[in-house]
Amino acid sequence: SVLPTALCLCPVVLSSLFLSAWCWCLRAKLQALARVSLLDPLTGLPNGLLFEAERWPAAVRSSLPLAVLFVDLDHLKLHNDRYGRLDGDRYIVRATALLRQACRRGVDPIFRLYTAGDEFAVLLFGDDALHSSTVAQHILCALVREHISASIGVAWTRATDHRLRASLLEVAEQAMRRAKGKGKGRVEAVEIPATAPSGSTAVPEPIDDELTGRIAPTNRPGA
Repeated sequence: SVLPTALCLCPVVLSSLFLSAWCWCLRAKLQALARVSLLDPLTGLPNGLLFEAERWPAAVRSSLPLAVLFVDLDHLKLHNDRYGRLDGDRYIVRATALLRQACRRGVDPIFRLYTAGDEFAVLLFGDDALHSSTVAQHILCALVREHISASIGVAWTRATDHRLRASLLEVAEQAMRRAKGKGKGRVEAVEIPATAPSGSTAVPEPIDDELTGRIAPTNRPGA
């Protein structure tokens, strides 16, 4: 009676093992797909989807001082038109490597915002956010040393108000466009005051702090 029972159980055991293996493989494939969907295929950086869906909302909710560096590479269209899109891709990859070197790994998150673009965002928190202009200048000098030009807009605040913090991304992008308009290859920094004027419901006017790309590089600990 034992043998027939064992023979009856064998298909059940084998089916269970097969199902477990199939589920494990499916889970591994789904995890790999999730990782790929959140990474930019060209640079390997976290992409705009991850930035908008997870990292940026978390940064806005944080109570630490916050800064956004909006980095836009100059002359990418020139590279594409003169040498072809592959050369433009190499330009982006080189710039990405320099951004990674200039920022602290695991501390200053970098994102490529658009798969087909040359715009990057860097988030800084705490004391680094308070010195975001210096950090941006350090990044700019690292790029310039390798003959890569960029316009960087910086917006930072000590505010804990979610509305003010949420405005930083747009303000940083506007600052980047001002840097482009003033000749490119420079940093334009803006502070958002921690409090709006009494009785005002609008985001307060930013305080401009313009910087050029001609300041000597700054060594950042751990950069």
